[in-house]
Amino acid sequence: MGITNNIKIDGPNNLPNYRADIDGLRAVAILSVVLFHAFPSFLHGGFVGVDVFFVISGFLISNIIFRELHLNKFSFLDFYIHRAKRIFPSLIVVLISSYLIGWFVLLPDEFMQLGKHIAAGAGFVQNFILRKEVGYFETAADLKPLLHLWSLAIEEQFYLLFPLLIFAAWRSKLFVFIAIISLTAISFSLNIFGVTSNPVKTFFLPQTRIWELLAGSILAYFQFFKKDDYKKLVFTNLIEKLPSKSFKNNNNIINKRKDIISAIGLLLIVIAILYANKEKAFPGWLALLPVSGTTLLILAGTDGIINRTILSSKFFVFVGLISYPLYLWHWPILAFAKIIEGQELSYIIRIIAIFSSFLLAWLTYKFIEKPIRFNKSIKKIPLYLTSILLMVGVVGYITFKNNGFEFRTKQISNFTEAINDWNYPGDLSKKSINGINYFYKESGKKQLHYL
Repeated sequence: MGITNNIKIDGPNNLPNYRADIDGLRAVAILSVVLFHAFPSFLHGGFVGVDVFFVISGFLISNIIFRELHLNKFSFLDFYIHRAKRIFPSLIVVLISSYLIGWFVLLPDEFMQLGKHIAAGAGFVQNFILRKEVGYFETAADLKPLLHLWSLAIEEQFYLLFPLLIFAAWRSKLFVFIAIISLTAISFSLNIFGVTSNPVKTFFLPQTRIWELLAGSILAYFQFFKKDDYKKLVFTNLIEKLPSKSFKNNNNIINKRKDIISAIGLLLIVIAILYANKEKAFPGWLALLPVSGTTLLILAGTDGIINRTILSSKFFVFVGLISYPLYLWHWPILAFAKIIEGQELSYIIRIIAIFSSFLLAWLTYKFIEKPIRFNKSIKKIPLYLTSILLMVGVVGYITFKNNGFEFRTKQISNFTEAINDWNYPGDLSKKSINGINYFYKESGKKQLHYL
């Protein structure tokens, strides 16, 4: 989610090149997540898009680290500066926007909870907070505007610890690959054993999720350090087993094999989206489908049939480029819309929410993310960003400790009454304070008297 796609490494001496198909793969991930959140009954397994993001992030971040270590240029400071410039700007905007909206539409206990989630989101520990509150698929989760930051927290925890592990293994002359494989095996085992005994913990905590990011790391390791072995294993090992008249030459055979790998990769992701649902244990064994599918699509390279025809198309690349701010925006918009409506959202509102998410994502990418990320003239940008994010987190924590500022209740009433005075077509005319009354009555909240 939070890594720039500017890497294609075929070996230690090669320069990085942009891979449009990886941005297209991001599009597959974000579209499945957005559609799942907006229309869960239609795309009930779309949440596996997060697992696709994990593999992509693990692959790209590992390529960056491996390249820098090989060139003896790795710097922890530079590494985290790049991560801050990439991740913090959009996150800050969404956190502040959520706080401002919450000020006017959330009752004290809900605003108190939002403050806690803002602090957790700014500190990248949202997954630990949510693990103690509610399961990802439970109804109450729909009304948490920052629920989705759990996955960003896992990625950030990975970015914090993984470079330290690899750097230590590299400097100690240990076998880096053994370290990665061992960690992957441990994480996957914890996932398998925990998914039935403690599904909420297994879903949210990093130790049961990082194997998905490490799957991308394993692929990056082979592509960078074992180029010849990897190509022989994947693309040429079975050439002699194919009928001699099937292809004119070995290059055609290799290209065909890439097409097959690419098609199988997409098929596995589609099967996961169609088969997975909230009733099935996840991640568990089921997560192997999207993880394997993503790995195969990356493995196929730019020449794979799905990669070159679909993933590299202008639409998918565009969606992939804005996928990070789109991920950040779409869930708060849907959650706040449901809170204001006080009932299940109509299809019209859901479509409007999706369109708004895309628009805000594009604006955020164009006018906030890109200018800040690629600005080299202001050296202290990472320091400013870190300071702002810290202040946002502090404001969230203060809100939490002050019980959501109960004096806001009069402002909430004024706001909802103003909404009620607007004229909406069809179902939209139901937007009113009665909607909030309905929600709190149904959920058994005690804040109804504030209205």
